[in-house]
Amino acid sequence: MTPQEIEIGFVDDRIDEIKMNDLDADLYCLHVKTEMAPRAYELADQLRAAGKTVILGGLHVTYRPEEAKQHADVVFIGDAEGIWQQMLSDYEAGSLKPFYRREQPVDMSEVPIPERSIYDAYSYSNPCNYLQVSRGCVLNCAGCPIPFAYGKRIRFRPLELVEQELCHFPSPTIYITDDNMFFTGDSYAPYTDDLLRLLARFEKPSSWASAIGLPRRYDDAFMRLAKEAKVHSIYNVLYDSLSNRAIAGDPKALDRFREIYDRYGEAGIQIWMSVYVGTDEHDHGIADKVLSFLQKVDAQLVEFVIPTPFPETPLWHKVIREGRLLHTRWEDYDGLHSVYRPKHFAPEELEELVRGLWTGFYCTHPYIFDRDDVKVLLNS
Repeated sequence: MTPQEIEIGFVDDRIDEIKMNDLDADLYCLHVKTEMAPRAYELADQLRAAGKTVILGGLHVTYRPEEAKQHADVVFIGDAEGIWQQMLSDYEAGSLKPFYRREQPVDMSEVPIPERSIYDAYSYSNPCNYLQVSRGCVLNCAGCPIPFAYGKRIRFRPLELVEQELCHFPSPTIYITDDNMFFTGDSYAPYTDDLLRLLARFEKPSSWASAIGLPRRYDDAFMRLAKEAKVHSIYNVLYDSLSNRAIAGDPKALDRFREIYDRYGEAGIQIWMSVYVGTDEHDHGIADKVLSFLQKVDAQLVEFVIPTPFPETPLWHKVIREGRLLHTRWEDYDGLHSVYRPKHFAPEELEELVRGLWTGFYCTHPYIFDRDDVKVLLNS
C-alpha cells in the first residue's frame, strides 16, 4: 500500500527492544489487539511525547475509535486498503484527518501483497508465513468481533493474486488465517477446493485456522485434496452445537464428533482444539466433562479459554444489558481472565478451574511436552 519511494520498517514489541532515542521515522503505525491495547497506548503516548506522528489501526480501535484517538493523531477504522494512500497524501499536505474509514468494505482484489522483506520470520519460535484469502463472516458467534469489523459477508481474494503472493513466501510453512474456509455450499466449497489445488502445486506444509467448530467437510474427495495440499493441522474453536453436545456427554454427538475427528487424523491432519469453559450453560461439573471428552477423542493439542466479551460483539451487549461486565482492563481480555460475572461461578473460581484444566490435561499427557508446537502454545 505504501509507495516504493517511502522507506518502511517493522518492529515487533514482543521480541524487539524498542529504544525511543533510536526511532527517527516520520510516521509510526501501531496495530492494536484488545489485550495489547494498554501497551500500544503506552508506546503511542511515548512517541507523541517525543514529537512523533502516531497512527493506530486494528480490530480494537475499529470498535473503540474514540478511545484510541486519545493516544493517536490518526485512527484507521476497518479496512485500510484504498485510504492509506489518501492518508499519506494528507500527511504530506499537513492536513491529516483524525479518522479514516472506507465507505464500503474493500474489494479483496485490491488487497496488495504484503512486504515481507521488512521482517524476519525466523526470529519467531514457529516461523511461518501468514496468508489471508478472505475477510468477513456470515456467522454471528457470541464473542467474535469479525462480523462487526469486516462485515457479515465473506469476501474472497482472487486466487491468481493468492498465487502471486505464494511466490513471495520465504519460509517453508504457511498459516492460513481465515476463520471460515470449511463451510459447505456452492458459495464457499469451490473456492476452498481450488485453493487446496493451488497449495498442492507449491508443496508447502500449511496450517489452517477455523473458528466454526469441527470442519464441516470431510468427504473422501475433500480429504484427498487436503492431503495433497500438505495440510498438517487445523485450529478449531469448539463453539458449535455438535461439539457442545459431545462435551456434555451426548453419546450420538460424541460418536459423530469422533467420526469427523478420526477422518482428519487418518489423513495426517491434526486438529488443535480451543475449548470454551464458563459459558452460561456450564456449571462446576464442566471440568470433568471436558477432560472426559478429550480422553475419549484422544485429543493431542488443546487450549482452554474463558469466553471474552470483546466490544460490540453479541456477548458484549448481552453482559452489559444484564449488568454483568466487571471491568474494561483490556490486558485481561486474553481468555484467561473472567472479565464478566459468570452465571454459575465466581470469577476467581472460573479462572482457577481453567488453570486446573491446563494442568490436568497436560500433566496426563507428559509426552506431548517434547513437541515444538506444544511449547509454542504453552509459552504464549
